[in-house]
Amino acid sequence: MAPIAPRPWDYRHYACETPSESFGDLAPIVAQWRQLANGRALPDWKDIDITVFAGWHDMMVLDAISHDPFDAMTLIWGSRLAEIAGYRARGTRWSESINDRGLLPEDFAFFEHVSREPCIGIATGQLDWRERDFVTIQRLFLPCAPEGGMVDRVVSFCTVAGPQR
Repeated sequence: MAPIAPRPWDYRHYACETPSESFGDLAPIVAQWRQLANGRALPDWKDIDITVFAGWHDMMVLDAISHDPFDAMTLIWGSRLAEIAGYRARGTRWSESINDRGLLPEDFAFFEHVSREPCIGIATGQLDWRERDFVTIQRLFLPCAPEGGMVDRVVSFCTVAGPQR
């Protein structure tokens, strides 16, 4: 069966200072990310010890950002996320995996905003292009940058709701 065209997700941007409690079940992750910044606006990825995110590794994503032109290379794609989504994105560029990921222009605009105007992002939607519309994913995006530099990594964590048939 041929894949269907994906539907847009719900995209939300939040100031990096938004209280952690605003993120429900993801609040501990946001609080930890903020703590790793050590008083800076954003943490630097090289200062992050991923063991502090124990329990989330199989649902974690790390993307390396390139700004001109904007694109991202997925460096980490959690094993449980790969099972749920039905594909492995590790080692692929967003621009080269549009069909597998079901990416729309809205996805690129959302992710570019998180990266260029550093903010916390939340994207929620169904995996309908993979015939998994009974699975709803919520993905929390947290930008990382060297002090005084542009965002060079975005770490994200996913939660899953479903089945919702």
